[in-house]
Parts: sequence; structure tokens; C-alpha cells
Amino acid sequence: MLTWLFYLLMLIGVPLIFCLLIYRLKEKMPNGNIVIPIVMGVIAFQTILPLPFYTVMPIFLDSSYELFKTFLLIIAQYYIYGIITIGVYVIYYILTKRSKKFIISIIAFTLIITILLCVIGRILFKERENYNNLYLKMEEIDKNDSLIGKTKEDVIKTLGEPLGTYEYEKTGEEVYTYSAGIKYVGIVWGDINIATTKHYYTFRVEFNKEDKVQDISMKEEP
Repeated sequence: MLTWLFYLLMLIGVPLIFCLLIYRLKEKMPNGNIVIPIVMGVIAFQTILPLPFYTVMPIFLDSSYELFKTFLLIIAQYYIYGIITIGVYVIYYILTKRSKKFIISIIAFTLIITILLCVIGRILFKERENYNNLYLKMEEIDKNDSLIGKTKEDVIKTLGEPLGTYEYEKTGEEVYTYSAGIKYVGIVWGDINIATTKHYYTFRVEFNKEDKVQDISMKEEP
């Protein structure tokens, strides 16, 4: 829940903070009634334009949202917002000769916001991996080579009926294929997959001419 609240804050709340910082100059800055709304419009446009991409893309993906990747795009935008805000205040100082302490405090505040976003975001949006039970089971079998030398009947007792079978034309050797589960890559807290992509795996069991297992392999589906 905390991750999604932070995500919404980044999408909507932080641009508003930058806009409010700039809006306070509207009446004080020469030509502020013209310049400030234009600058705010630029920030608003940059914020609103990518929103459909950030929110609609999960519908078209065979996974939940790759939030850790979009976070990088959002942070890139906020660097731009920070530069714009600092630039506006520097121009304001040049035009009005206001107190240096006031200008420095605003610049420091803008930098702190940007740095905090980077640090907190890096913690919350760090890429991790998680696996379902089937993946862990198949991975253990693959590592231990526990099926090597087993018969077809032994394989079916252990793994169940295969999803598919095929033979090599030249050798006549048969191959069983099984689903090997899912690896989740993205934002994972404990056993909860908050925002991840799904990577599906296949388990292959290859038999020799004596119908005994000679090789097994576990690979990601293309």
C-alpha cells in the first residue's frame, strides 16, 4: 500500500509542489502574470502527457506494471521540474534583487525534494525477484539432476502427465515438456508481488533409446 501511495504522490503530488513554488511568484515577479502560468503549463503538460502510458500499459501487458522502470522516467521528469523551478527563482532574484537567503532557501528546498525522491524511490522501487512454488520445485529437480536415469513411468509419477511430447526424427529419442512455473521480476515485498513482470519457464525431460532420462533442462519461454 505504501508503494502505491508513494507512486501516486510522485505522479500527482510532487508536480503540484513545484507548481505551487512557482505560483507564489505570480504577483511578485515582473511580467509574472504571463510568465508563471506558462511555466506551470509546461510542468502540467509534461505531467499529464505520459499519464496514459503509466496507467493504461498494464492492460496490454501479460504482467502487472513494470513500476521500477517507469519510476526512472518519472524521476527524469522531476529533474527537469527542479531545474525549471531553480531557474525561475534565479531569474526572479536577478529581476527583483530579493534577499539571497530567500533564494538560497528555495533552491535548497527544491534540491532536497529531488534528492529525497531519488533516495526513497530507490528503496521502494528496487528490482527484486520472486518465484511461485512450481518454479522452486522444478528448479530443485533441475539442480539435483534427480530424474537422470529414471524411466518414463517414474517421471510421470514425479511430475504428472507432460504438457507436450515430441521425438527427434534422426534418433527417435522422445522429449517431455512441462510447465516450470513463473519468476516474478520487479517490486517484491516478502512474498507479495506488488508490481512485477512475469517470466514463464519450461522444463524439458529428454529420454534415450532405452526410454530412460538422459538430460533435463529448465529454460525461460521465448
